[in-house]
Amino acid sequence: MLIQFTAKLGKAGKILLVSLTACAGFSFSSLADANSFGPSGLDGSGWQSVVVVDPTNANLLIDGADVSGIHKTTDKGVNWTPSNNGFTEKNQIQIASLAWSQTDGSKVYAATGRFGQNGGLYVSSDKGDSWTLLSNIPQFAGGNTDPADSLYSPHPRSTGNLIALDEANGYLYVATYKQGVMRYTISTNTWATIGLVGKYLRTIAIDPNDKNTLYTSASKDGVYKTTTARTSANVTSGNGSFSKLTNGPADIEEMKFIGSNLYAAGQDGTNGKVYKVTSGGSTWTSLLTTPWSGSDQTTYMSVDGVAGTNDTIYVGAWQGQKNTSGQRESVLKSIDSGATWTSISTTPSGRINYTMGGPTGDTWYLSTFSPRSMMSGNTYGAAYITVNPSNSDEIFVSGRSGVWKGTKAADGKYDWYPLVHNMNVTFNRSIAADKNSVGHVYWPATDWGFLYSKDRTAHVNGNVTGLGTKDGNEIFLDYSTSPGTVYLSQSDANKIFSNPDPAAGTAWTDEGIDTAAGSLAGYVAGVAVKNYNKRTAGDSFIRTSASSWGTAEAGGAWTNAGGAATDFSVSGGVGKILVNSTANRYSRLNSSTAIQDTAGLVSLSWDGVPTAGDVFGAPFARMSNGIKDYYSFRLRNDSTGAVLIQAQKTVNNVTVSLGTELSVAASYTAGAKYWMRYEVKGTNPVVLNVRVWKDGTEEPTTWTYTYSDSATDRIAIAGKNGLRAGANGSYANSIAYSFDNYGVDEIASGGKIVLGAIQNGGLWKKSGTSWSKVISETAALYDQQTNSAVFSWPSGSNTVYMFDRETGVWRSNDNGGTWTHIWTINSETDMTGYVAADPTSPGTLYVSYLDNLYRLDNADTNSVDGGTLTPVQLTATPLLAGPITTDANGVLYVTSRSAGTTQARIYRSTDKGTTLTDISDAYYRANVSFPYKIDIGPDGYIYISMNGTGIQVGQP
Repeated sequence: MLIQFTAKLGKAGKILLVSLTACAGFSFSSLADANSFGPSGLDGSGWQSVVVVDPTNANLLIDGADVSGIHKTTDKGVNWTPSNNGFTEKNQIQIASLAWSQTDGSKVYAATGRFGQNGGLYVSSDKGDSWTLLSNIPQFAGGNTDPADSLYSPHPRSTGNLIALDEANGYLYVATYKQGVMRYTISTNTWATIGLVGKYLRTIAIDPNDKNTLYTSASKDGVYKTTTARTSANVTSGNGSFSKLTNGPADIEEMKFIGSNLYAAGQDGTNGKVYKVTSGGSTWTSLLTTPWSGSDQTTYMSVDGVAGTNDTIYVGAWQGQKNTSGQRESVLKSIDSGATWTSISTTPSGRINYTMGGPTGDTWYLSTFSPRSMMSGNTYGAAYITVNPSNSDEIFVSGRSGVWKGTKAADGKYDWYPLVHNMNVTFNRSIAADKNSVGHVYWPATDWGFLYSKDRTAHVNGNVTGLGTKDGNEIFLDYSTSPGTVYLSQSDANKIFSNPDPAAGTAWTDEGIDTAAGSLAGYVAGVAVKNYNKRTAGDSFIRTSASSWGTAEAGGAWTNAGGAATDFSVSGGVGKILVNSTANRYSRLNSSTAIQDTAGLVSLSWDGVPTAGDVFGAPFARMSNGIKDYYSFRLRNDSTGAVLIQAQKTVNNVTVSLGTELSVAASYTAGAKYWMRYEVKGTNPVVLNVRVWKDGTEEPTTWTYTYSDSATDRIAIAGKNGLRAGANGSYANSIAYSFDNYGVDEIASGGKIVLGAIQNGGLWKKSGTSWSKVISETAALYDQQTNSAVFSWPSGSNTVYMFDRETGVWRSNDNGGTWTHIWTINSETDMTGYVAADPTSPGTLYVSYLDNLYRLDNADTNSVDGGTLTPVQLTATPLLAGPITTDANGVLYVTSRSAGTTQARIYRSTDKGTTLTDISDAYYRANVSFPYKIDIGPDGYIYISMNGTGIQVGQP
């Protein structure tokens, strides 16, 4: 069928009518063994607005952040889990306030929204596991305040104690961003505004002895009180039943009753101030005064404590006073109702530790990368304080970059530990998994420049040497080196940088695009690099077959030899060869292109150790003369348990070992996975390289084994590739070998080519050392609404595509030298507008646009505009399609955003989008709602960079 729609063209102001062919055979399917998704080790780094503790269980804390929603911990902050089930819009995960119910131990309230819009009051009935909208009538501001509102920026914000509970009498009250104070009547499910409409409210406190009495403060406008909260009439303007306290300071950020005593924290224009409020608000007794000094302008923004004969009071500061060591007094304590104060977050009374969760945790990467953001660091702010209900000498503090726990030790000092593990709270516009180094992942980060991991994001570090902490934007890898060379563009500078090994601490190199382009109007919105190696064969075995290996994702059908059909099977994401005799068994890709110079990768494991003889698994290359001639890399396991590696050459079915067999491991545990990366290149000599490492350890940077074959019977011609397994000696077991993550590239090389897309500056190409403009800014890449221009450049191809979100899809068939505008569309909404080409068939292009997913066939030679190319819509209904990608074998991955009542999903397709298989799990659907980019590692791991919620990871 044909589908028609209208699309705004953007700057050109045109309306375009496009005809689309819907894929008649399209279908969704559900995968029983969905990927397992979870948070990365990108711990902390964002602003935590509020943290509350279960009144009956001090191990259960719930945290609310400015851009990442809710996190929950059940082990007192050692580990956190995102808990955003029920939030489906971006503004809903800006958390301004949390409050635990006083009558129901399973109920928690959350106030959300951005600039007083698109949020509401949510409630959880399962201790924060899931959330339901109670009402969208009250609105809040959980992040930065609107610049148009002339409030303090960047801190303090309109967050903290904004929910006051009188549930026993059937009411709750909220201090909204600027709608005034609202009352909710539980029995009738109705709301009333009882005053202060239009004022920017900062806090609310209910008198525990008279719950008809409320106190609240308005930014720069003092403190207000009502004594008729339950009965005040609904108003649409004005102060309603609230009266301004004539003696109240103008700027109170937080108020809290500790027992029957009301305490207030803020500033008076020249000092940071803490007060005790008595006589119904008519008396304000100053308890703490911290004079301002230049740009150091302390504001006390949080307060909590424990009632007693002498109240214990904790207060938290923004820009706390510096001590002689340069530490800021971020948290202070009084044990005498505010008569005297001690800074417990600075020496000599505080000890700051950087191991997460406690003394045995991993060191928080940010402590070395950004020490200024640590507790009592120069930019730290203590946004909210919660006292442990079972230990008044232990507190939890949320604020800059995470949550901290402070515990009084036996010597009277406070030990501080960051509670941030798996708390993902950053903006990351792009991500790349290094195909040349399994487990290495790189991403640019807003505020932090560039971050990386060497272990599938379990641990994170940063490298801004020569880069600074400019906001990273887009990333692309050059695989002519190992590890891959990283190219990074910045969203707050018109620069592109490169780094051959950022994980080794190597300094960044400025590629000079700003110098070449001269005075530029904007930032570099995208970057791409030419890669020369071409994928010819590959398989991740994501199918099921009982008596063959079926058809690979790249390279055609597998042909098996050397055993019964049932000795070859596919299940559980691996290809299996059953070795039950001493015969060799082969599975080769006969329909793949014969290649000479080969770069390969494979993982393999086996389910037992031979009791006698030995077993082996091996990738092979240059198979020719039928199946009689080839090179192979044999990973052997003998009856002692030893694992050994050696190259072999087979000529006319006679196999000889090359060089010296090397030990990989002294013993083997059944099922343990090993990786092999190998090369076969050259003709005289033929160079054989291989490295082997155990899964879960870092891939070596050097070859485990290397050999040069100059013999007259060397195999110096192109051939096929595949996998084999077998046994030797007196072997009598029945052992199954499992192969996965198989990939073979034809090695090629060429000159350096880099593309850079500049906002209001056009598209630029760098060949060697020289930049030249290849698309004018009047044709494309004018004012960008979403900061990104998306490239897809299939490795080994001269064809490269660009989605300029203002003008549409562009193509170049000469490595970026000249360009054709092939589809005039625009996608000015963030997290939409992506292209991904099939690396095994560069003419197949997938486009995510206006919530739908399309395929362009023959996009390398045809056009929608002025041509005969008709986009094929791959979904019968809008998919909310966001970032898309293809892996090295051409498998398509599609993310869909959440919206309304629809949760996020991720789909995979091995048939060019005809069938989309849902591989999301419950965690994904609840927490991976707002993706920026997606990439697939050579090990099948899925990495998703997020709009505010860090990096999310899918384990195959």
